Amino acid sequence: MHFRTFLCLGLTVLYVVTPSSAVSARARLARDRLRKYAAHPEYGVPEHEIAAVARKRALSPRQDAVDPHDLVARLIQDNQDIWQQLLHNPFIEAMMTAQPGNETVTAGYQWYEVQDYWYCIRLLAFDVERSFTAQSLAELNSSLSDVASDGAYALSSIQVTTSPPPAGLGLNESVVLNAPATAALNQYTDFQFVAAKDYNWVVSLAAQIPCIQSYYYIAEGLLSTSFSNDTLWYEQWVLPNLDYSYLEPQIDFFIANYDYWKDYYEDITLMFRKATLSEYNLWQVAFQPGNLKG
Repeated sequence: MHFRTFLCLGLTVLYVVTPSSAVSARARLARDRLRKYAAHPEYGVPEHEIAAVARKRALSPRQDAVDPHDLVARLIQDNQDIWQQLLHNPFIEAMMTAQPGNETVTAGYQWYEVQDYWYCIRLLAFDVERSFTAQSLAELNSSLSDVASDGAYALSSIQVTTSPPPAGLGLNESVVLNAPATAALNQYTDFQFVAAKDYNWVVSLAAQIPCIQSYYYIAEGLLSTSFSNDTLWYEQWVLPNLDYSYLEPQIDFFIANYDYWKDYYEDITLMFRKATLSEYNLWQVAFQPGNLKG
């Protein structure tokens, strides 16, 4: 395919995204990165071995004991202190009891979702920089593919924030475009960028485990309380994140790639704890929302 045609196709993707009540753009980007590594012949085991793990897990009853090859389960078990802090962070606790008319919690949730848009933009800038510094056609192709993906999710995210409820947050587009990325978001993305540059592929991918895994458990906790399904976030955030199958590809991937991460568990634990704390801090920014009036 001609290079210019490739770029045009990439731009086409950016203009066909429609608003949707879906798992956050941040989690979808993390899942896409995981799929990319799973499909690449130079990283880890072949895809058919990951698929074999998935089939075996699907046919096996869940065990109380943690499989030592299950990186996700091990990290959660070994780091319950910070994991439980994330699942029961103060803003989630506020969401559990908030009624639909609670302006403070609603504004906080809106601000949290605005940060999801800025996460996409920050990642887009990082991947554009990768394109500038690419040293091979393979590296250039990879970074440009990521740029197209980042842009599509950024557009999807801002359409959700600006579309009227219940499909979106109903914010003015100028509010979202002029909102600052918070210090917590900048620290989180900086940490992920450093992980991608300074660590090998398997360690850097492990830094995304809290993002993908925590949303399901937080949504499950919200659903099991006296939580009102008329709140703004019920359709937009809780229901999409209740799909456990969204978590399983990440679990299967690391089980299949046990030999690639087993010698890095100490580094991976550090990554997991930093990423979990970053997720916690992102929820906390909801207590101090910026200007949402346009």
